[in-house]
Amino acid sequence: MKRLDLLIVVVIVLIGAALFGYNYQQQQRAQEQADQLRAGIYVDGKYYQEFALTKNEEIIEIETDFGKNILRIHDEGIEMIDADCPDQLCIHFGFKQRVGDMIVCLPNRVHMVIEGNEHDRETDN
Repeated sequence: MKRLDLLIVVVIVLIGAALFGYNYQQQQRAQEQADQLRAGIYVDGKYYQEFALTKNEEIIEIETDFGKNILRIHDEGIEMIDADCPDQLCIHFGFKQRVGDMIVCLPNRVHMVIEGNEHDRETDN
């Protein structure tokens, strides 16, 4: 085998390894995004908006004809921190961070459900 042949083989192997590494990294990023939990917000039974549940704090104000609600995202979860409904029950739902958890404000017709992949669901033992 000549030097040029050997060089060509080495270059092809290096290019293949680089492409494999790039593809693996892209798959990891896609998996992380798919695994991230999100909160689906619904008003009067209709989809309103969706938010990723991250560690960063974010305040969400929902103002509709029925009333005003304020949600806070933090520590990969969500909680209702204020509402202008008369009973204030939605505020007592507390901090939610598991797939399937809900917060409901009946007077303002707002509900929030945590959504994600089925393998993210935690079960009670």
